[in-house]
Amino acid sequence: MLMFLEKEVTGKDFFGGKTIGFLDMVAGSMIPFCLARAWECMGIDMTPEDTFPELNRWIKKLNEVEIVTLIGLRSLVKSEKRIDVAIEEVRELIMLLENQIKEKKFFGGETIGFLDMVVGSMIPFCLARGWEGMGIDMIPEEKFPELNKWIKNLKEIEIVKECIPDREKHIEHMMKIFIDEQVGPVAFRSLAIAEKGKEVAIKEAQELFMFLEKEVTGKDFFGGETFGFLDMVAGSMIPFCLARGWEGMGIDMIPEEKFPELNRWIKNLKEIEIVRECIPPREKQIEHMKKVVERIKSA
Repeated sequence: MLMFLEKEVTGKDFFGGKTIGFLDMVAGSMIPFCLARAWECMGIDMTPEDTFPELNRWIKKLNEVEIVTLIGLRSLVKSEKRIDVAIEEVRELIMLLENQIKEKKFFGGETIGFLDMVVGSMIPFCLARGWEGMGIDMIPEEKFPELNKWIKNLKEIEIVKECIPDREKHIEHMMKIFIDEQVGPVAFRSLAIAEKGKEVAIKEAQELFMFLEKEVTGKDFFGGETFGFLDMVAGSMIPFCLARGWEGMGIDMIPEEKFPELNRWIKNLKEIEIVRECIPPREKQIEHMKKVVERIKSA
């Protein structure tokens, strides 16, 4: 199968020629950034460069195209672009799918096929839940009527229904990925290194926290009235770990006037006995986080 793709992309920058197209997006989402990582975990180099030189060249080309990374979550939390600009760039890419599915029930026609399974596993039941957790309606029906119709058709397929994860749990899972991959590295490491300048790093971190601020607005906890999984993940990292690192650096990262809902959530956390029992002593934790900062700077 991979050899067919190798031959198809030979002598071309992308499958469609000089510019990225629908097949690049579908194959690109599946092979280099999904399957290849699974194969790597199994200790398998499935696309060695000596056997697949053209595919590897294509993957390098994909990595050079900024819009390829836009369909995920990362571009939405970078401060180089305003959030509305990043959203529009993501939607431009999704419009390729909208145009491809027009006047069809599924990508292959009347019956569900390979492309429906690939795109379906990625967008409506994975990324869309991450966007939802960030308070973004990325695929509004008025802008993407054909895609929304396709998603409804997908949900009517029995085998697809059986594979759809629980919505609330999946949103929690995607938000955990957001916190683990974005909040920690951007909100702490970039400040410790200060390679972009302290003010820029603070602004980037606070843009990330604004997503969490919106998510907890009007709720006692992220899950609603009761303490849940996402509260545990965010609570263990932000108020009692990162915040003490920032304090040691002389930074008030989550001021109450800017983040009233997050500060209210932190107060609610402290009222839960099992959380109180796990909170490390403030002064010792600040000293510990100062040492972490020094290790990061010297690395």
